[in-house]
Amino acid sequence: MKNETAGQAEVNRCLDNALIVRVVNTFFCALEEKRFDDLYFRQHLLTGHDVDVDADTAAVRTNLVAIHIWNDRPVEASMLDRSFTASGVITAALRRFPHGWRISKTEMRVILQIEGVKSTVFEGA
Repeated sequence: MKNETAGQAEVNRCLDNALIVRVVNTFFCALEEKRFDDLYFRQHLLTGHDVDVDADTAAVRTNLVAIHIWNDRPVEASMLDRSFTASGVITAALRRFPHGWRISKTEMRVILQIEGVKSTVFEGA
């Protein structure tokens, strides 16, 4: 932005970062509220958001742990038999519109997946 002071530029950068983190978190909250027939419960834990803004585009990298409980498993079964957990890195691209930031692309690189007693660590993790 032209003619803005260094202090105002920092305030704008912080505001953009906060708004972008909010958009990404809201996206994952919406996933948790969506009904999936095969899942009884899911929770997505995001941490360490790294935001890079370049004018009206932005890139975000954040760590994710996703916990899922299957709907079709007996309640009496152990959590190992009823759930799977995945962890990885989410990257997202965002664009600024007059009404705010919007996600244009998301990707997840799974690093670890645990289902039952089986754990998988993916290459390059």
